Amino acid sequence: RPKYSVDLGAAIESEPVAFRGRLFVHTRNHKIFALDAETGKILWAYKRSVPFLTTVQRVSRPMIYDQKLFVGFADGYIGAFNIEEGVLLWERKLADGNKFIDVDTTPIIFKGKLYVGSIGGPLTVIEPNTGRILKKSKYIVSRAPLKLKNRLLIGTIKGELVILDENLKTVLKKKIADKGISSIVWWKKKLAVSSIDGNLFYVNPGNLKVMEKIHLGHANSAVFGQMKVMDDKMAVLSSRNRLYVFR
Repeated sequence: RPKYSVDLGAAIESEPVAFRGRLFVHTRNHKIFALDAETGKILWAYKRSVPFLTTVQRVSRPMIYDQKLFVGFADGYIGAFNIEEGVLLWERKLADGNKFIDVDTTPIIFKGKLYVGSIGGPLTVIEPNTGRILKKSKYIVSRAPLKLKNRLLIGTIKGELVILDENLKTVLKKKIADKGISSIVWWKKKLAVSSIDGNLFYVNPGNLKVMEKIHLGHANSAVFGQMKVMDDKMAVLSSRNRLYVFR
């Protein structure tokens, strides 16, 4: 049975992050909560004022690095917070415009730098301690980059797979889909890739060659969420609320 229940006032659309006895949660109404993981007590909360009505209805998963909590917001900004008190340490704007500029990709750390993207702006490299923007890529991404040893792999909104070095220089690029790449995961030592037009691809990570392609079977099928892998099985949820499990 449940140990406790806490009403946070809005839908939780990303996975909570656990760190040193705390849970960090990002809700749809642009709010960040820090909870005591044992009791559910709210330790602190931060409410982001987002003036735009047209935002992507999903949120980024918070990420912790070097005692800081990094979160992307629907107003085109990424912010860094003190974990203990929830003090905003710095914020940086990654995208311009008045709609669909959400920073909804989960930030990652690669070689000591912060990499994060926005639907309305380019993949950006940031110094995590100060928030200084170091470099911007020409590519717009819908999900966080995937680490490939000393390289990064991204999927673009144009249906491309791109391998980048740490300076965001293109090492290899291949277009595999007609519409945007929505998810990339490791599965059985290869890459499983989904697109928003309902296609799944099994890809060789060395040369980005498509080894197999599967369509989910309906013209209106799409994959907007993140595919999940566990125990050699891969689960995919389509926009038609169909759950597919591959093994």
